[in-house]
Amino acid sequence: VVYVSYPSTTWNGSVWSNGLPNSSTVAIFNGNFSSTGDLNACAVRVNSGVITINSNHNLIVQNDVNVAGGSLVFENNSSLVQINNSVNTGNITYKRITQPMKRYD
Repeated sequence: VVYVSYPSTTWNGSVWSNGLPNSSTVAIFNGNFSSTGDLNACAVRVNSGVITINSNHNLIVQNDVNVAGGSLVFENNSSLVQINNSVNTGNITYKRITQPMKRYD
């Protein structure tokens, strides 16, 4: 049996425990978070809190996103970019602002 473990950093609602996550670090959220720019991570685990990816920001994840508690919200014009084909779980919401539509559009 071979186990692969990745370093992690945890957001406690105020600061990251091990610095900002990157493409080889698992990002763990244990409190509310609001993005200030693009965020990279190897994988994402949301244990609690509302994690908001603000407009024009991207959450770039190499692997899966697991929302075990709380929620993950993508505001208008924000995106989840996944590099590998992975299954996501939990409460994930996308908000989009659209132009008025005509009937049958």
